[in-house]
Order: sequence, then structure tokens, then C-alpha cells
Amino acid sequence: RHTLNKISQDNRYSNYIVAELVIPPEVGGFWMRELGLYDDEGTLIAVANMAESYKPELAEGSGRAQTCRMVIIVSSVESVTLSIDSTMVMATQDYVDDRLAEHEKSRRHPDATLKEKGFTQLSNATDSESETLAATPKAVKAAYDLADAKYTAQDATTTRKGIVQLSSVTDSNDENQASTPKAVKIAMDNANKRLAKERNLADLTNIQKARQSLQLGNSATLNVGTTPDTVAAGDDARIITTKKAIDDTQNGLGAQPVMWVSSADDLSSLPSGARRFASNKAPATILPVNDYVFLEVIAKRDCVDGCAVLITDSIGNTWIGARWDATNGSGFTWRPLMSCPPGVPLPWPSDTIPAGYALMQGQAFDKNVYPLLAIAYPSGTIPDMRGWTIKGKPVSGRAVLSQELDGNKSHSHSARAQDTDLGMKTTSSFDYGTKSSDTTGGHNHSAGGLYGGDSIGGKTRVQRDGNNQLTSWNGDHAHTTWIGPHEHSVYIGPHGHVVIVDADGNAETTVRNIAFNYIVRLA
Repeated sequence: RHTLNKISQDNRYSNYIVAELVIPPEVGGFWMRELGLYDDEGTLIAVANMAESYKPELAEGSGRAQTCRMVIIVSSVESVTLSIDSTMVMATQDYVDDRLAEHEKSRRHPDATLKEKGFTQLSNATDSESETLAATPKAVKAAYDLADAKYTAQDATTTRKGIVQLSSVTDSNDENQASTPKAVKIAMDNANKRLAKERNLADLTNIQKARQSLQLGNSATLNVGTTPDTVAAGDDARIITTKKAIDDTQNGLGAQPVMWVSSADDLSSLPSGARRFASNKAPATILPVNDYVFLEVIAKRDCVDGCAVLITDSIGNTWIGARWDATNGSGFTWRPLMSCPPGVPLPWPSDTIPAGYALMQGQAFDKNVYPLLAIAYPSGTIPDMRGWTIKGKPVSGRAVLSQELDGNKSHSHSARAQDTDLGMKTTSSFDYGTKSSDTTGGHNHSAGGLYGGDSIGGKTRVQRDGNNQLTSWNGDHAHTTWIGPHEHSVYIGPHGHVVIVDADGNAETTVRNIAFNYIVRLA
């Protein structure tokens, strides 16, 4: 039973009322043979036969809806009030097609406005201020022709606006033409290939090749001082002077000279033993970390500007870098100096975590601040090692950092009660002695007798159990019954017993252990 989807008057026969029900695809699993129509009070008002059909469910492979219609013929439509629950309506295809055809023939369409799309009327007017009409191409052409006839533009100059001719040349002095984007691009490309004089050759892409092209000697690789023909101050650690680079401290006491690292050659050009503070975050193609660093040149190979450099970043990580030959344009090769690589879980016997380390409790970290730790944990999250132990990764079946819950190795138990045949068993012997019955049961006995002197053929005739031939009456009396020692037998045949194995053990599978905090080095 379901609420009707549609009830209406037939278009061709005015006294036909059509009730329509659409059974959706998800409802089914039953046969249909009759239709019944109920009014709003639950009274059955019409019954109809229908062709027997089966409505399948979706699970049976059918996804179609089924429409049932009942046509009721009435004598007067005026006496019938049609009403339906609009919240339960499902439109059939015929209904949708009829409504669409009716809509296409109607004029019930919204008009277009400045904010909404819709129907609009065309207009050829060129002097209208209407905002609800649409101009035709004829009206647009009339307006264009009128404007074109009135246009009397002059040629453009450097002092007035006007018509100008385009030009793609880049070597002209003409002031009456305008450059095209092509000409601008040619000039821009040419400028990008030039050296900016205010950078004082700092924008050279290959310093070594530039030195060779200028045929400069080794002394030209040093920083040029302010006094001609003298060794520049700061280029030789042997020169004692109070003049220093800008110091990276507020008071300037004991600070290292500051330098700007923009290429590997900046490091190679430093003298042996030089100590500097890099005041810029050099790219990772030059230094191993994008950070402010202290650096020290620990060895030099002057013939090809090869050197070894030691650097320390802002969080205490130290690297050693080597550049064997600077003439081939190669950079530095860096190796971290560390006793334990970042990422290794370390047992720590205290709840106070040392500086430079973090408790492994599943927290996220900044991969930009700790790039070496990010190599070990690319997800940016430190594993939670609280309550966990470390196990070597098996050959197959496990991924690195995957977790395995506690559990015993799969096994089975056997338990049974041995079958026993106890056979026949006897109870203990008892002696109840002599017992008396109740004093009741008075009775007599019948008996035979002899007839005195009565004989037939010389033999005495005996009467057996005749009437009134009884023994003497013995009134109520008791009998004595002897129950001597005896025993009883009890049969106990073959049988089994149920064995219950109770639970035992700790809340989890573990071994003897000592609790440590797992910490990890931050770097």
C-alpha cells in the first residue's frame, strides 16, 4: 500500500478518473494481480483486476520503476474531489512529456533583465534608453556607421594622442612609431644578457671562465683592498688589523667577520683557517642546509681552489664539505658529522628530555626546520614509541614503521578425561536384625476332613475344601521377619567428564623489561 503519485481527469473522457501509482525500483519481490483504491479515511472504494505481473527487487537484477493505473468511470465529475499528498509525488515519463509539451506551447517564460537571463524583444532603435530590449545587428551597424563617419583622428606625436604605426625594429630613432611587443622582447632579452654595473660583476654565471678570459693571475682571485699594490686587509690572516666586516653581534666583541655566500666560489676563495659567519640563507645547491651558518676553512688546495670547509647551523648540526677542483665548476660534497643519525630511537632513562632531542610520542614536526629528521620520517610525524618495542623488519609481509599488536603465536591445546569402566560396585553390608510387622491380619484356613465310617469299596472317602470345613480362628497377630546381613549392587558404566581450562596470564604478551623513554635527535 502506498500513497498515489497522481490522480487526474482523463483528457479525452471527462467522466474518467485516472489514479496512478509508481512503484520505485527499490521496492519489489512480490506478484500483483488486483488493484485496490482507498480514500483518505482508509475505506476501499474501488477494486480492479490487472494482468498478473511480478515486481522484482534491485537485488534480483531489475532497476526499473513500475507504473500502475486504475481508471474509474463516474457519472458526474462534479461530485468528485481530487486531492493528493504532494510530498509523495513521483512524475512518470508520460506526465513529464505532457507537461513539457504544454510548456513549450505556452508563453509562460521569464523576461530578461540586467541581472537574470530570459526572453527579450529585439529592437532596431538607435536612440532608445530601454534596458529591457535587445539591439539587432541593424541597430548596431547604424550606430557604428554614425561613429565612423564622425571620426577624424590625427597622427600621434610625443605631445598629443592619435593614430600611430607599429614597428618591430630595435635600432630606430623615430619618435612617430610605436614599438610592438616583439621589439620590447628583443630589447629585454638583450638586456638580460648584459652585466649590471651596479652589481660589480657579482652576476657572472661562470667566475672561473671569466678569470681565464681576462687572463688574470692568482692574486686577482683575492678580495681587492683600498690601497693599490698592497695585500688586501682580511685576505691574509697574518695581517693584524682592527678593521673587520660588519659583526653579527650587538657589541662586536669576539664576533666573526660576516660574508654573503652566493656560490661555491665564495667559499673556495677564502684563505686557509678563515672563519666566517654566513649572513644569508644560501640555497641548498651550495650549502647542505638553508640556514645561517658558522664556517671555517680547514684545508686549502690553492692550485685549483680546492678546499675543505667545516660549517655549523643554528641548531648545532655540523657538516664537513670538500671541493677538490673548482676549475671544472663542481660544487662541494657535504657529509654530516654525527654520532647518531637523526631518526634513530634512543632509550633515555629520565622523564627530562635533553636539549636537541624530542620524546617520541606521535607528534608532528616542521620538516623545514629539521630537514635531516624529515629524511627519516618524510610524513613529518614522529612515531609514538610509548609502550612499544622495536622488532627487525621481516623479509616480507611488513612495511617499515608498520605496527603489530601484541599476541601469542597461533597454537592449540589438548585436554580430555580418561574413559573409565567401573563395572559393578557393591554398597557396604548392613544387618537390620529381626523386624516385626504390624499386629493385624486375623484369618483362618480351609482344610479337608474324613467322613467317619463312610467308605466306598472299602476305601475311606475324603472331602476336600468343602463348605464349613475351616481351621480354628486365629485373631489379629504379628509376624516376625528376619532381615539378615546383605548388600546392594550399583552399576556405573563407561562415561566421560568435562574439563574446563581457566584463563591465566597478564593483560598483554610481554617479556621481562625495564621502562625507558624513547627520544630522537632533532636535526
